[in-house]
Amino acid sequence: MKPVEYFAFWFRHRIDLKDYLEKFHGLQFTPANQRYDCNNQPNISIPRTGEYENTWYDSNQKQGAKTQHGIKLNQGNIIDWECIKHNCPPVEAVPIVLKRNASLSAYKTSEYKRLERIFKLTATRYRLTLPTPVEKYLNDRGVDHISIKPVFNLGSPVPYQVLFNYLSTIGLTAHELTDVLTKLFINARPGNYREMPRDLSVVVPVYDRNDNYIGFHGRKINPGSKSKYFNTGYLKDFIGDVLFGEERPDIQTEIKAKKQVILTKGMFDFFHCYQDSHKQVLSTLNQGISARQFTRIIAQPVDSIVVGFSDPKARSGILGLMHISLKKAGLLIPNIQTDLDAEIQQTETSINTIIAQAKQNMAINKESIRIAKLKKKKEHEDTLIERGYTFLVEKSIVLEKVKEFKGSPKKLISFIQDQSRINKQTAKPPFIRIPQTRVNDTILGGFGSELRLLLFLEAKSNPGTRTISYTNEKLKSDLDISESTLLDHKNKLKTAGYLLDQKKIKQYRPTRRSKMKRQIHFVYYPSLIKFLTENPDES
Repeated sequence: MKPVEYFAFWFRHRIDLKDYLEKFHGLQFTPANQRYDCNNQPNISIPRTGEYENTWYDSNQKQGAKTQHGIKLNQGNIIDWECIKHNCPPVEAVPIVLKRNASLSAYKTSEYKRLERIFKLTATRYRLTLPTPVEKYLNDRGVDHISIKPVFNLGSPVPYQVLFNYLSTIGLTAHELTDVLTKLFINARPGNYREMPRDLSVVVPVYDRNDNYIGFHGRKINPGSKSKYFNTGYLKDFIGDVLFGEERPDIQTEIKAKKQVILTKGMFDFFHCYQDSHKQVLSTLNQGISARQFTRIIAQPVDSIVVGFSDPKARSGILGLMHISLKKAGLLIPNIQTDLDAEIQQTETSINTIIAQAKQNMAINKESIRIAKLKKKKEHEDTLIERGYTFLVEKSIVLEKVKEFKGSPKKLISFIQDQSRINKQTAKPPFIRIPQTRVNDTILGGFGSELRLLLFLEAKSNPGTRTISYTNEKLKSDLDISESTLLDHKNKLKTAGYLLDQKKIKQYRPTRRSKMKRQIHFVYYPSLIKFLTENPDES
């Protein structure tokens, strides 16, 4: 979940507090000078202008008085209000506001409108002049910056004082301008991880689908050992939600006309498509794609999606997401070994040719609920990479059910499947995030999903546990299957590549082997599972 600071900013500036309190808390307000006074609770008021616009005040509360969770009782934002009403910490109040926000009208504070204005002026200033090294870098990357600059405000950050002097003509005092730039994460002395780096860079402003400012996405032209790409402002928190270009009418028109979207990783891939008259393009500005981004991609009026990712993990991710989507659209998988822009430059291949040569990969898509890619990390080590949707279940409930259904994976699966269909916006943290593939495995049938869910929940109920060992007898008992069925399933696991012989994984070979028990080790990592057997000759 994004930090509470993020939601506090967006809720304060994007939700009308008066309307919110009237609709969900039964309060009524009357305009009075520069504030709204509450009719049924005269101690409550909301300033209409100024620094504390859209903030509630309670005159009955003493200055400095707080709840047990540290929330001020005399003033605050929407999150603070819900914290007081529900006697909860901010992290539990945020889902309440999120759920209610869906039924509210669009709103922007005057302060937010001012921030947007400065943000757009800043982006315009960045594109006015490009340093020679940046121009050369763009030329080397094949980006026609002459045509792209005015459309997307593609540019390069200027020194703080140069930007400050440029903006000083818009009627703000020096103090006000410094405050606004700080809120945009542009500072004379950067110290926050969201702020603009000082390295020579290419930057582009990023907006959400409703054309609201988020931040800048950038690429350092000489990163050295540092990270190449960076996101500033709230884009740092928003990166898994945004689709670059989604707010542009010309792009939406092209997507509808061609019934196709080209999904790219970075901004340079995006610009290559756009300048080549393929404006049906969107970018994740990230290595892969999140479930939230995919949901909006698949909601586009398209018949086909061109996957512009060359990374096998990213491709597996979108294949897995597509498989569990209810909407059917063709996935065109170009045969590219590098990023889309590099492929175009190195092979001198046009976007048209790449799309024309892309083959419909529906066969893979149909069996990709748990698309796995065995990727060689070392000479004798394979890893299984899983991608797909996840859902949240309250940790206390999960641990209770693990204990209650011990030895009955079928009951666990039934319980988790029910949980996956429940709206979790009102659930209380902490949560356990469970991949959908834990409860719906089409490659190995019921046994695969039961085994994986059993082990997953065992690991979650034993924090810090990375290896869970099972004897054949314990597996037969917990899965309620016969020995012959167990051996048959283990052979299926080996054939499918889910169960790896110990002789192939030298670094996991035990120093001592027990002659009394033959065990299977399940080694857990954040996004992958390795199945290892101690005895490779066991049939």
